[in-house]
Amino acid sequence: MKALKKPDEQTVKYVLTLCREELRKIHDEELTKALAEQTENVDTAIFYTLHEYCGFGKNRLLRFARNLNKAHDFFVGRYDDYDVDAMQRELKKIGFDVKKIEQLLAAEREEENVEEKPEDGEVGTES
Repeated sequence: MKALKKPDEQTVKYVLTLCREELRKIHDEELTKALAEQTENVDTAIFYTLHEYCGFGKNRLLRFARNLNKAHDFFVGRYDDYDVDAMQRELKKIGFDVKKIEQLLAAEREEENVEEKPEDGEVGTES
């Protein structure tokens, strides 16, 4: 059996570079796939909420989805210009304070998680 020759340093560096590039490509593909899946899940929750609780039908949902997609493309392309504060100021002009709404929703969630004690005479209480 013929003995294998030890590769020179340049060959080792080349192979390692190829491996790194391939791993980076696989990582990027997996990350893109996971992000797309999470985006679909969030979009589904938004669309369902708009339909179920706000009465959006197919046409309004489609119009919303198209505008959301345009906004997403705009913000992704201009991440440095992505001014959340400016958007929040615009929403405040119509009386919608995002931070206050988030605080309100957090308080409501906390309230829902607090277990209420049954009053005397209610089902499940001992006499």
